[in-house]
Amino acid sequence: MGNDGFDEPATGSSVATEGTAATEADDVANPMEQRLRDLRSRCRRRPWLCVAAGLVLLVAGGLAFLGATGQRGLALPILLALGGALIGAIGLLLLNEPVSAAVRSNPRLGRLAGVVAVVAGLALVWFAISIESPILVVVGSVVVLLGLLAVNAVLLAGSGATGVLFLVVGTAMLLAGPSLIWIGDGVDGISIFGVVAWIIGLVLFKVGLPPWIDQDPPARRTPATVASVVATALGVGLLLVASRSFNEAALLFGLTFAVVGLSAFGIGTARYEPGRVGAIVALIVGLGGIGVGALLTNGIVGLWITTAVTTIVIAAIGAWFVFRGEALIVVLLLGFVVAWVVVDRTTDAPVDPNPAGERTIVALGDSYISGEGAALFFDGTNVAGPGGNQCRRAPDAYPYRAAQRLNARLIFLACSGAKTTDMDNMDNMDNMDNMDNEDNEDNEDNEGPPGPVPAIAGGEDQVRRLVAVHGTELDDVDAVLLSIGGNDVGFGTIIKACLLPQSCAIPELNDGWLANVAETRQQLVGTYQTLKSVIGDDTPIVAVLYPTIVAPAEDCALPIGADEIEFVGRFTAALNDTVREAAAEAGINLFDGTVDAFEGRLLCDDDPATNFFQLAPTEGPFADAILPANWVHGTLHPRGDGHELIADRLVPVEDGGPAGYLDELLASVAAGGPANPPPGDGPGPGTPVYQDLPDDEWVAEQLYRTVGSLVLPVGLLLLGGLVAAFAVVKARFPLLDFLDPSNNRPRPE
Repeated sequence: MGNDGFDEPATGSSVATEGTAATEADDVANPMEQRLRDLRSRCRRRPWLCVAAGLVLLVAGGLAFLGATGQRGLALPILLALGGALIGAIGLLLLNEPVSAAVRSNPRLGRLAGVVAVVAGLALVWFAISIESPILVVVGSVVVLLGLLAVNAVLLAGSGATGVLFLVVGTAMLLAGPSLIWIGDGVDGISIFGVVAWIIGLVLFKVGLPPWIDQDPPARRTPATVASVVATALGVGLLLVASRSFNEAALLFGLTFAVVGLSAFGIGTARYEPGRVGAIVALIVGLGGIGVGALLTNGIVGLWITTAVTTIVIAAIGAWFVFRGEALIVVLLLGFVVAWVVVDRTTDAPVDPNPAGERTIVALGDSYISGEGAALFFDGTNVAGPGGNQCRRAPDAYPYRAAQRLNARLIFLACSGAKTTDMDNMDNMDNMDNMDNEDNEDNEDNEGPPGPVPAIAGGEDQVRRLVAVHGTELDDVDAVLLSIGGNDVGFGTIIKACLLPQSCAIPELNDGWLANVAETRQQLVGTYQTLKSVIGDDTPIVAVLYPTIVAPAEDCALPIGADEIEFVGRFTAALNDTVREAAAEAGINLFDGTVDAFEGRLLCDDDPATNFFQLAPTEGPFADAILPANWVHGTLHPRGDGHELIADRLVPVEDGGPAGYLDELLASVAAGGPANPPPGDGPGPGTPVYQDLPDDEWVAEQLYRTVGSLVLPVGLLLLGGLVAAFAVVKARFPLLDFLDPSNNRPRPE
């Protein structure tokens, strides 16, 4: 008699026998279920069919992962990754039957093969990380998963006798895993070992808990369910603490308790038999929870595409806690994250597009001119972690495009995060402080003399770098492009705060922010005058205004209110007015063609020239590169085609058309015109009066409130997915019966 994975073996009573016979009769009457049972039988008779199908699905899932690694934005990478995970999970379930049968026939060999596969797969992943090969990461992850299938089959075969041991050891490893990750912060080996310990601990815990409950179900299933709720609540509490204090230990242990609690909840509730009517009621409740959670999520994030992705992902995670395959899903998704992180996002383009060019252009300033928001960066400028360099210079940046079109050399020193104070940001540019040029003779970009000058610009302020490395070339500079001031007034931080669900259009805060913009004028004047003294009065210096990225729209799909859009517009205009006034006072040129360069392609338009939300990992130590906090740097920065729109205003591509701003300026200077306008009246550079923004706590509080407001909808989505999956399984729907992992257990012949 076949066992469908739900019915317990007959106990010998006539009632049980009749019930089993009735169940089998119902099964035969259900053609779909009969076909699925036949498919399982074929897997037992011809295991190579399931092996082939499973491997094909694993390859398809891996291809989806690799496809997701090349995507930008938010929704598409997540959907491809989730699709790859689900396809791969189905492939693993098809492989599970032949793997389990092989292991049961020779447990000792199966145990050895499983352990060897896990170790070999992890070694391959480690090697893939070192050579930055996403394909090998996916292959190594698949090998690990196949090894885990074999190990899992061995554990299930012996779990009846050693359930308590598995439970204790698994719990210990679950606690040791986050501890090792926390202690090994910054040390890749220890952190990865902690992740492995956590996954193995979860597998042991899930294998050991069911037989412990089954020893006395009436007495143990209720305490296990209650304990699972307590663990989940503790995990949620720790996650809330982590969201407010950014405490890594709270984050790691919060995730552990939440995952373990939900796993135990799924296992405990699986021991209840609600009957078909009860299962249908549970299904309605579960779907209702998913629906309410989705509505609440959309009320917070304001974007249906984001809501849909969030709902699918979280509800699917909740469902897998019932199917008891979350450990496999964790491995699949971790494999994707690792593959995504190690994808090479550097460019082979030369840092100087025309080393032998007839002209020379200098680009200085912040992220809006360095190319932040582009897809690819120059090697060594997107490195996170201690000793990192996050200047993020890109060949898509408009100074680079302008230099290409002018056949000009480019001295590219702009750096993401730069402020007016010496135009430096040591947090973003400290990795090359001890890198001497004499130690980097193979670096093609190594232009300076031997000595303590960094080989990659970023280890010192941009003006000093300009003098130290390019001092002999300053007389040949034809123009300097400079975008600076936004980071001094917290432009990016304020706009991101306005994109949070809580409104940033608060008069008392807005007045303070705008007043701070005006105060920055003194520092801008000082920066411009310092640069003039270095470059000389005969070289044009151009202050570049910031582009308008959003404007009022009748139908804007972004989670930002009309009052917030109006304030962002006023703030951008105030910043540009301050730059304009400072440029006039210092006597340098002004390029305002950026202000309306994105007209028709603003954030509320169909094809915005600015990234609303961009996920893009960094290079550097794996422990730093894998941190999600390092993935959002390109948010609210111009995309590559946005930079092209600005470059078109500077130096148009079309020959014979209207001349661009830079064309006209260089032609005017060549004809004997002034390089810069005369200085205007003003108080002069004076003493900088800018102080750090006083509202950092407010911005952090808004972020905390946003995270806190998501706890309820996320909880509803998780529990809704879990309850709905539980109901489908208990209602004996055939597809979920086929996927139920309880079929992994040894069947009586």
